[in-house]
Amino acid sequence: MFSYSVRLVLELFLFTGNTGAAQNCVCTLLDRNSTLPAQTLLGSTEKICQATGYIQKAGEYIQSNHLDSAQEALTNAAKILEKAACPEDQKIPLFKAYTSYHFLMAEYQPAINYSLKLLPLFQQKNDIEGEADILLGVAQIFSRMGQTSKGLQYLQQSAPLLSRLPDQTTKADLLNKAGSRYYFFLSGSEG
Repeated sequence: MFSYSVRLVLELFLFTGNTGAAQNCVCTLLDRNSTLPAQTLLGSTEKICQATGYIQKAGEYIQSNHLDSAQEALTNAAKILEKAACPEDQKIPLFKAYTSYHFLMAEYQPAINYSLKLLPLFQQKNDIEGEADILLGVAQIFSRMGQTSKGLQYLQQSAPLLSRLPDQTTKADLLNKAGSRYYFFLSGSEG
């Protein structure tokens, strides 16, 4: 069960370095499709690259269940991004990581709060995949909290988005998640 939960949490977590926007909030070591190891980013003189490295390191810590270290890495990343006055859309990877962290800590309300911070950011970007994934994640969190009706509301909000996804692999993955959530809600199991 734990490895299943870890896998689901990591599905929420996206290791992205650069999402566009403000000049002072871009890691110049990365372009849109590149990735670098966390240690390389942490060794950079660019603060935003370091923040990206901390977020990636937090993901590694979350995956290996070193949650104290994950929290420290997330705090370091948040401080850098706040000091740089990065816009909210530049904090998407941070918010996803915080969602994963709080979910694994069974701190469901903070996990929902971070998810709900992400939702309008994906909506503004017209990112249907991101929006649907967040809605499914919120449904899962409400399931864990035993709030079936709220979970079903978010699950139902994802349905029209799923039908609009152009990438068939992504669509199949998210439909599988949605089906699993419906199953857990209908069976009364934890999802």
